[in-house]
Amino acid sequence: MPVPGWTGEYEWTSYIPFDELPTVFNPPKGYIVTANNAVVGSGYPYLITTDWDYGFRAQRIVDMLENAPGPIDIATIQKMQGDSTSLNAATLVPLLMQVKLDDAHLIETRSLLSNWDYRETAASAPAALFESFWNRLLTNTFSDDLPENYWPSNGSRWYEIIREIANLPNSPWWDSKSTPDVVEDRDTLMAESFAQAVAEPGGYSG
Repeated sequence: MPVPGWTGEYEWTSYIPFDELPTVFNPPKGYIVTANNAVVGSGYPYLITTDWDYGFRAQRIVDMLENAPGPIDIATIQKMQGDSTSLNAATLVPLLMQVKLDDAHLIETRSLLSNWDYRETAASAPAALFESFWNRLLTNTFSDDLPENYWPSNGSRWYEIIREIANLPNSPWWDSKSTPDVVEDRDTLMAESFAQAVAEPGGYSG
């Protein structure tokens, strides 16, 4: 939260001793990866932050390093810096592709995702379709269960929450309170969210 910066009241009170800063020297794997993800465990005695990124970007960097076709050169680093692969999409799209859809237009539109490489470039129709679906899925899953101040706002925290329940098709989180006589599961909510995404203004066509 914003604080008065002119009073000194909220200045740092001390520094972490240099010898106790998080460090790693010449790790056996040959590289160090940080991308706003947690670099210390819960046992670290000093507070760095309580709001780490959940590691999706860091994992993608590791994947690219581990699968580099040759020595890591400038071109490799440029490719890493510009990479737009969504590991969130990599988790959800395979599940969405297995969901039963009863509408021919929805089935045809979903085919946009069938060979998608999960890269979210500006001109990618699959990326636009997925992000619309993702927004609907988040809203449909949590907004009926949480107070408005805690409604999902995207970001890696929500990627991780959905990833945790993605393999629990009957988790109570998938059930909608707006339909007390029906118990929705993961696939029901995915199908509903996808239909809503396709029906958004502008729509999508296969």
